[in-house]
Amino acid sequence: MIKFNNKVIVEMKFWCVMVIITIFFQSANAQEHDFRGWYSVTVDYEFFDLIDCSVSPQLRFMENHAELDSWLIDADVSYKASDWFRVGALYRYQMETDHGILEDRIHRFGVMGKFSYRIKPFDIYYRTQYQYEYKNMYSSKNGLIPEKVWRHKIQAKFDKKKIDFKPFVSFEYFRTMFPPVDIGKQKIRIKAGSEYKINKQYSVSLSYVFQKGIMEPDPALAHTIAIDINFDFK
Repeated sequence: MIKFNNKVIVEMKFWCVMVIITIFFQSANAQEHDFRGWYSVTVDYEFFDLIDCSVSPQLRFMENHAELDSWLIDADVSYKASDWFRVGALYRYQMETDHGILEDRIHRFGVMGKFSYRIKPFDIYYRTQYQYEYKNMYSSKNGLIPEKVWRHKIQAKFDKKKIDFKPFVSFEYFRTMFPPVDIGKQKIRIKAGSEYKINKQYSVSLSYVFQKGIMEPDPALAHTIAIDINFDFK
């Protein structure tokens, strides 16, 4: 007979609850809104205890997971200026599709500042990011005119050494700064989920993401389940 210790039982119960929540949101929202899925693998590496870099390919599905919306690769590098502050840069290459046919090629460049602070047992994190995004850069009339967006994100994560589950919640605010026709457009993104630490280097996270335009007469809504597998070689 197989026996499970209390830790394993708690972990199994948690994942059962997460699966039930996922199914509930999918069934509840798929009837009225497009329910989406984001699936990624992230690799983190550290150089000289000062420079962090990461690469993350991702697949995004729409139409209630029935259609591939886009695939992308994110890459970023950051420098540890102090114990609580990092500064860095990022790049994204994204291919968007329309019913399986390539529609847009997107290049995103950005700079960011990251602040972190620990209030036991929580890790508090804030990121400010300014990005330039080009769509069909060399193949459209406006390809060299970027969309500029300023983003602010704050996150709290529960983190205790003897507990492999790390629940988290985050709030992010987006504001378009350019071009003039889009200045002032805003949206929010709320994310809640948990990371499960398999061992020191490998973890997996499951989260629900709610995104909505604000200050608009008919704001766009998006409900998303995100799964990320992380390889941490720091």
